[in-house]
Amino acid sequence: MANLDVKGRGAAVMKAERQAGDIRRHFGVLRPPTPDNIVSYLGNVVIEYVDWKTLSGACTCIDGKWILGVNKNHPKARRRFTLMHEFKHALDGVNARDYFAKREGPARTFEEFLADHFAVHILMPEEWVRTYYPRLKRVDTMAWRFGVSFQAMKVRLKELGLRRDGL
Repeated sequence: MANLDVKGRGAAVMKAERQAGDIRRHFGVLRPPTPDNIVSYLGNVVIEYVDWKTLSGACTCIDGKWILGVNKNHPKARRRFTLMHEFKHALDGVNARDYFAKREGPARTFEEFLADHFAVHILMPEEWVRTYYPRLKRVDTMAWRFGVSFQAMKVRLKELGLRRDGL
């Protein structure tokens, strides 16, 4: 995926957004927060909360079963974001062992960008954020409602042009 041209990357970004919406609709999730168990969409998924020192998450497939590892030491909101990030890797069939074996160059690859993009769109879809922000008005209240970190919501509101100061 790293060799995609601009057009291919744009299509991959749109696919990530479409996947997020399709999965929410499939489970009838119409308002925040998006439930963690939505990862059952794959059917063969196990979530493991692991005592890691620095790693946030990992995704691997063993005997046809996707194992999504999430750092149990992180705050709940960050664990949710990491879970959805790793879920995207599983949807795309990106196995952590293969990824680490072939990774070269910058640490932030396009695959990592896509996984973050998917996590943003499954947890904080634009239509939900635009609906709730006029009523809730505060980043901390929005973050709580969506089950995401203050920082993640602050960035999302800024991306959507709803907050300039980010507070």
